[in-house]
Amino acid sequence: MMKNEKQLWEACTEGNLSLVKELCRDRAINVNWGDPEAHRTVLYRACSHGKVAVVKELPAHPKIDPNIPQKDHATPLYIACRDGHAEVVKVLLGDDRVDVNLPDREKCTPIIHVMSARSCGSGGAASGPPQSGRQQS
Repeated sequence: MMKNEKQLWEACTEGNLSLVKELCRDRAINVNWGDPEAHRTVLYRACSHGKVAVVKELPAHPKIDPNIPQKDHATPLYIACRDGHAEVVKVLLGDDRVDVNLPDREKCTPIIHVMSARSCGSGGAASGPPQSGRQQS
């Protein structure tokens, strides 16, 4: 990992929007970098920490892939649903590139997980995702 990726990782985790914007201006930065242990991308980190402003900013980068899963196949949308970050879920569902049908290693999609947390493992968002016109196939 290069210095800028580490800084972006930390800025996304902390919700430091000004630093995220500054680092994303560098078109050479790898905005899809994932940590070596679990392969969590910077977008995944922002989603898992409920950093709405950062989640709004990152998709503006032309190289961002909002569907890169971590080691257990959980995507940024999945983790936002699982952790109950409804505002983050709204932002992600507003991006046409986000695939709502990508399952985790237990074969549960984010929407199925929210609707039936028991059948898809532990945890789950109590409030569920916001209503959306997007349907799961």
